[in-house]
Amino acid sequence: MTPAAPTYTDRGWRPSTGRPCPLTLAGRRCRWATGALCLCARRRQLLDHARRWRDADGQPIMSSEPYEVDGHDLADLVGELDALGLEVDLSGASPYYPGATVMLVIRRSTRTPYLSATGATP
Repeated sequence: MTPAAPTYTDRGWRPSTGRPCPLTLAGRRCRWATGALCLCARRRQLLDHARRWRDADGQPIMSSEPYEVDGHDLADLVGELDALGLEVDLSGASPYYPGATVMLVIRRSTRTPYLSATGATP
């Protein structure tokens, strides 16, 4: 039997009405409504069961709970998220369907951007 994963409220998360798209989390507009192929649509398999939340500190976050994660697709998504100033955590503890789904948590990056001697980012 799979142990119970922490629930969303166990994590201190509160539901948000924000659109569950990485672009909106990064402060941009989701392109899905315009008919364009947005990041949330292109990465639909990895962003399955996506929802927006506020974490315990009140910061906006996004969760997704896909059934399958391909390493190459995940690496591509991480690269796209990094370019948007976002980071992702992967956990096997998904409350959506424990044992069958994993959880991706996407949030604004807390890393300090690298600055070169000239002050420009690489």
